[in-house]
Amino acid sequence: MPGFHMRVVIKKPETPLVANGEAGCIATMPARFAEYELNHLLAGITQDNLHAEIGFGLAVGAEVF
Repeated sequence: MPGFHMRVVIKKPETPLVANGEAGCIATMPARFAEYELNHLLAGITQDNLHAEIGFGLAVGAEVF
């Protein structure tokens, strides 16, 4: 989308946008991100929803484990 149109659509250039294309049109709107508390997420871990360790295989590049 050309910069001029972006300035018309939203006044703050640092605002993240979501673009949705339907029927040949592009609609943009400010992105809304959910905020999570780590302690709340960790409190939701139980024996019923905890999975086993997952292996990713051997290093294939310069990764260090």
